[in-house]
Amino acid sequence: MRSIIFALAVAMLPWAVQAGETVTYSAGEEQFEGYRAAAKDQSKGLVLIIPDWDGPTDYEMKRADMLAGVGYDAFVLDLFGKGKPSDRDRCQEERDRPAIR
Repeated sequence: MRSIIFALAVAMLPWAVQAGETVTYSAGEEQFEGYRAAAKDQSKGLVLIIPDWDGPTDYEMKRADMLAGVGYDAFVLDLFGKGKPSDRDRCQEERDRPAIR
């Protein structure tokens, strides 16, 4: 049984690798780093992926790759800036802080 699971994992490895690329862009003076996955054939259009409060993660990049696999160009936006943390800790603190009554 273990050998079957191992064989399946190895067989699926090529699909687990990201097919897109990191793209640096700017807005004003600020530098940002997004992720672009191009459609394999003729593009059906562009899908913009806007991450939630924890910023771009492997999840969004995987979804961009999946969209590229079905014929769409996909781009994951960086909302915080190149090299900057997504400020997850601050967001977590805000979420856990009791409401003022």
